[in-house]
Amino acid sequence: MKFLPVILGADTNAYGIAKSIYQYYQEKSICVSTMPLFMTNHSKIIDVRICKELHDETAMVDELIRLAKETPEMDGKRILFAASDAYAVALINQQEKLKEYYHLPVIPKEQLQQFEEKEAFYQLCEKHGMPYAKTEVVTKDNYVNYQSQLMFPVVLKPSNSVSYFDYEFEGKKKAFIIDSLEEVQATLNRIYEGGYTDPMILQEFIPGDDSCMRVVNAYVDASSHVQAISIGHPILEDVTPELVGNYVAIISEENEPLSELCCQFLESIQFKGIADIDLKYDERDQQYKIFEVNLRLGRSSYYTTMAGSHLIQQIIADLIFDEQPKEVLKNTKEILWLGVPEKVALEYIEDPHWKAEAKRLIDAKQYGFTLYFDQDSVLRKRGIKKYYNSYIERYQKWFKRKGDV
Repeated sequence: MKFLPVILGADTNAYGIAKSIYQYYQEKSICVSTMPLFMTNHSKIIDVRICKELHDETAMVDELIRLAKETPEMDGKRILFAASDAYAVALINQQEKLKEYYHLPVIPKEQLQQFEEKEAFYQLCEKHGMPYAKTEVVTKDNYVNYQSQLMFPVVLKPSNSVSYFDYEFEGKKKAFIIDSLEEVQATLNRIYEGGYTDPMILQEFIPGDDSCMRVVNAYVDASSHVQAISIGHPILEDVTPELVGNYVAIISEENEPLSELCCQFLESIQFKGIADIDLKYDERDQQYKIFEVNLRLGRSSYYTTMAGSHLIQQIIADLIFDEQPKEVLKNTKEILWLGVPEKVALEYIEDPHWKAEAKRLIDAKQYGFTLYFDQDSVLRKRGIKKYYNSYIERYQKWFKRKGDV
């Protein structure tokens, strides 16, 4: 074994990271999780390690140090990835205790607030000239009878998505598209009466369907230089209420202006580690407008491996083997990544051009999924097929044309 990859989480994102590592290095990963999940269970490329108290940061640190001490032959060769926002925040908070045992592709703790809280993030964008959608901040103190100055429809989303995840209330979604002030007020009432206490972000809805979105995954080294960047063009988003905003169909893209914009932004703010950036193209002023920077690889980030950017591999090359590229690594292949069955994508992609492009790539066999892997155990396939097929019913139940908004 050349090195030891450890991943916090056992979901689709965790499997995608492990699969990328195995395809390039033929190394198995260890996924540390609170419970077994079908995405990584019975895998030949992953060993799952259960820690029921993993969401407690003290227990997480203890478990990771215990794992490190069980593998002394890997000293200096362990690397730690987070597969969720909560685990990414935990690693950032606890990096001083863990850096003796693991390489950690994370930002310094003192920078966390400006990415974790969207209000602070948009102030950062303003300072560094990164375009973003018009925004208002709603708090627990001013949400009653709130009067917005934005034009409808608007998007309502939590400033602190990690703490928001801990609360339950009727009609909870990752983000809401809202058509009236009355609906804004009713939604705010449910959110704050449900126990959430941090600010909410009210933001103009940028016109256009899912094909106006862009996703950028990047790795920035300890000197704040971008080593790898991969641009994806989402053409369909998840409709499951708690997963709204997640992508389920992405075409890799060469987009030098967007690549340059994101590289300049990340380097100007002295970013370090992994960035998963969501943006939308606004035809009204021909600008890409940023929504957020997630501090871990995205749920759909396996598209970066399919597209040949070698982003995950470069993180390992830099931190484990001290190997840097001569130039920024970017996509080298045109591919379609899917998180839903082919027929679901082709039925629900709204833009006719991108529907045709998706069909072209499917017909050419230039497409793939995160969870299917011929080199892995056949025991996984039944559960994975059932999971993907569940999207047939989800789209029948929840799909709404964004072009009609």
